[in-house]
Amino acid sequence: MKDLIYYPSFEPKDLNWIKYALIYIDSFSPIIPDSGKSVLSDLYQKLNGETDLIDRINPNWQQGGRAATKALREIEFIEKHPEQFRDKLNSVNVIRDWSNSDNWNHVLYEEKFNSTFKYSCIEKGFAKETDRGMKLSKSLAELYMTFLVEEVAFDNSASPITDNVSLDNLSTYLRTKDVNNDAIINATQTTVDLILPKNIENIELDKIIEFRNEKGIIELRSGFNNSLEGFYSSLENDFDPSKYIADLEGMNKEFIKEILLFFGGLGSIVLGGMIMLNEQHSESLEVAKSLAESSVFTIGGGVSISKAWEIGNERRKARKFINELNKI
Repeated sequence: MKDLIYYPSFEPKDLNWIKYALIYIDSFSPIIPDSGKSVLSDLYQKLNGETDLIDRINPNWQQGGRAATKALREIEFIEKHPEQFRDKLNSVNVIRDWSNSDNWNHVLYEEKFNSTFKYSCIEKGFAKETDRGMKLSKSLAELYMTFLVEEVAFDNSASPITDNVSLDNLSTYLRTKDVNNDAIINATQTTVDLILPKNIENIELDKIIEFRNEKGIIELRSGFNNSLEGFYSSLENDFDPSKYIADLEGMNKEFIKEILLFFGGLGSIVLGGMIMLNEQHSESLEVAKSLAESSVFTIGGGVSISKAWEIGNERRKARKFINELNKI
């Protein structure tokens, strides 16, 4: 899982998110200008020095210019209709919050925007100039970064990624959210959750770094991600994985056979972020085994599930990757 641009801050704040990223993400690129390198945390320095997870990206003036134009247009609309943005910006009174200098505790670095954006924000009373750029509220900074990450991602044929769930409403409204990519990431995280022998918060960061750096893990992780992405993408948008258990008896063989083949011998099977099968649920497992004798299950007018995964090498690598996860 690669070609990911991280936002809104220089580095993730959620340690568990970082642990998941170390397991199944090839790399992600936070938007960090050269002038911001001096404020990076010890954790960032550790990850940067001991792993290949982080690949810093420097924004350019064209990206900042396009983001500034879009952000100013949106700010003008928000000024006229602030009541429509309570849920999107998590604020009862957006304009009051932006104007309150007590809330100006975020720094937006000079390299990320143009002078028109800076002086417009200052003129509106939403920010003040600093030696590094400008100080403004968290809400306004996140609004701007949502536009900037879209521009950076577009130029790099990448997708935005964040550990800040509060940005969901905003990114959905602005249509900067990569829904398909988010769905695959959620499915992958749930898969990892079910495979790990204990909760991720109880696993030491150094242990996960050790796993990531083991010989051969890069290739295995790639096989795991390729298989899951191909499988998930083949299900199409109208597939509802939450109905799986209830409808299990109505399904037939090829689907179950492929799942058992892919995840054979594991404690859990997931699809689209939902638990599908668990050995503790012996009744469901028996149903699955019996369905292996029935007919072919298809999706979307005849697309066989067996075509969702590459035959052979990718699946073998994916299974081996899952087996390695169990050793953490």
